[in-house]
Amino acid sequence: MKVILKKAVVVVTIGMMAMLQSCSSNDDLDGYTPTNFNVGGKVEKGPFVRGTAIQMQPLDADLDETGESFTSTITDNEGTFTFGSKLLKSPYVKLSASGYYFNEVTGELSKGTLALNAVANLQNAADVNLNILSHLKYQRVMNLVAKDGKSFKEANNQAQEEVLKTFGLEKYAKTDVNHFSITSGTDEAAALIAVSSLILYNRSEAQITEYLSQLSEEFAEDGNFSETTKLQIRKDMFSLESKLPQIAENIKKRYQEMGKEVAVKNLIYYFDWDGDGTAGNEIAPENHPVSLETNNINVPMEGGSYEVKVNTTVPVYLERPSIPGDDIYDNSTSVSGMEIYETGSGSVPSINYTKELKNNILKVVVKAASFRKKQAVSIPLYDGMGNVVARLNLTQQANPNAEIIVPRLGRDGIACVSEFMKSLANAVTLEAQMNYRYTKIINDPSFVAPIRSSEPNIHNCYINSYQALNMIAR
Repeated sequence: MKVILKKAVVVVTIGMMAMLQSCSSNDDLDGYTPTNFNVGGKVEKGPFVRGTAIQMQPLDADLDETGESFTSTITDNEGTFTFGSKLLKSPYVKLSASGYYFNEVTGELSKGTLALNAVANLQNAADVNLNILSHLKYQRVMNLVAKDGKSFKEANNQAQEEVLKTFGLEKYAKTDVNHFSITSGTDEAAALIAVSSLILYNRSEAQITEYLSQLSEEFAEDGNFSETTKLQIRKDMFSLESKLPQIAENIKKRYQEMGKEVAVKNLIYYFDWDGDGTAGNEIAPENHPVSLETNNINVPMEGGSYEVKVNTTVPVYLERPSIPGDDIYDNSTSVSGMEIYETGSGSVPSINYTKELKNNILKVVVKAASFRKKQAVSIPLYDGMGNVVARLNLTQQANPNAEIIVPRLGRDGIACVSEFMKSLANAVTLEAQMNYRYTKIINDPSFVAPIRSSEPNIHNCYINSYQALNMIAR
């Protein structure tokens, strides 16, 4: 009987310890006493405009609302707010704002409003910024605490890493996204602008709200986005590429109008272009561009083997990278989709070489010249975005005794030449007919000076002439 009682006591004790441990894992308030916090910060999408209302709701250790609520307003067009000193029974708060904002992609104020949230432990810092990243992190933290029983600290650390990792920006995770600000001129500022621009791009205010809600819901579930959403983000990223310098200028101009100088880093380094999970490692730093040990090689008629060292801090490639699903690059080598020369009939004389890139050494083997006129070729090197970052130029001396192989036109080549000749013949015929009529060799009362350029014969002559020129250009 005593043995049974002892076992029961042990079981109950273990159970109570487990319950206490479970409760305490979600309770970061041990030893906390009510504290005055001077809460303030900024609301930035671009910055929210003056007069926007912002609400602060204290939360308990389970991140449930305590019933208290405080309201303030943004005091300037930089999105600045303050609640003053508030005595809070818990250091956890939810901050919410909904208002008009500066759209850094269009360079204009929004025509609709946007709601942003943040959740914070004021013991870490009483300055809290609301932005796109804080908004995405907010619901994830709430889910991790409510569904997974994590403490705020555990949930916040996990969501912090997840939200930046999703965009390839994990190396900036040491700074809480609640403290990111687009005005700081730091890497974190550029990362925030990059993510914000992705969400704004090519969307109306209503679509932005809908899209941000979708992103928040997906991210809150498992700290990631669906494959469909990831593909959409990548498509938006490549479409946004050419607009990044203008986005930076839009931000700087907006703050200049408010009397403040803001620096914006080169935004191209804050996107994960090659999809390897790390932003910025596809492109060489501005202060350390890719270079070759030599850029020009003169090759004798007999050919030769050459090795050139590539100085680079990022991966480089001999072929333009193509990323599945992005449809960004066209690697076609045909002309307008046509094969001009007949297969097997010879080719235009050129340098015959092979190339290999290994351990940042470019090896080129050039065969003996098979042409009677000196030839040149350029071997490009590409970064992870497909930009040409260096070129090795080969020039090979001619072989005066080389066999001359004349390539024959293929079906498309014959069609191209025929179309050119037809357009040219039509143009010449029209020009001759107009000349005869204008000089009265052929009498035509309707064709007399002054003749307007819109006259059908002149118009058709121009059309046929330019069609012929276009065929040559192809």
